[in-house]
Amino acid sequence: MHGQNSKGFTLVELMVVIAVVAILAVVAMPSYRELLDNYRVRKAGEDVVSLVSNARSGAVKLHRQVNVSFTTGASWCAGAKSADAPSAGAQAIAADPCNCGDPTTCLVETEQLAIPAGKHAGVTMATATNALVFNGITGATTALAGSTITLDSPLNKFRATVTVTPLGQSNLVVAAK
Repeated sequence: MHGQNSKGFTLVELMVVIAVVAILAVVAMPSYRELLDNYRVRKAGEDVVSLVSNARSGAVKLHRQVNVSFTTGASWCAGAKSADAPSAGAQAIAADPCNCGDPTTCLVETEQLAIPAGKHAGVTMATATNALVFNGITGATTALAGSTITLDSPLNKFRATVTVTPLGQSNLVVAAK
């Protein structure tokens, strides 16, 4: 029976392949965890930039103030609320802050603008301004000062920094801590 070709793998060959795959997985795991950590904080930062940009454009579109509110910490949230439409002949009033703990209160006209608590599990909002209010005519912030919002990744290896200029433009930078 020495002349027959055998088809298949021996047990030793199979064990060598499994050992090589296991070693590669162990080597790649830390890189994958860091990649995932960076992705999570970047996605949270992108959502904050989107919220701020939509709030600013809503203010200009409606010609009314829009207030963007933040709640910091591990179970952070953010939301925007526009001022009510002025009644006949009355001046527009200032926009109230929304309660982002209840995202249904965060409305710009009829559009819900909120990042609910828990959407980005593990990401912590380290710092944020109490509120960011956009002027309904220029889209600039009413405080005419820049604002910074910082988010820390779940493994605390990366920090996303969202800066909002006095003109209301937002920018995101993600860097290793």
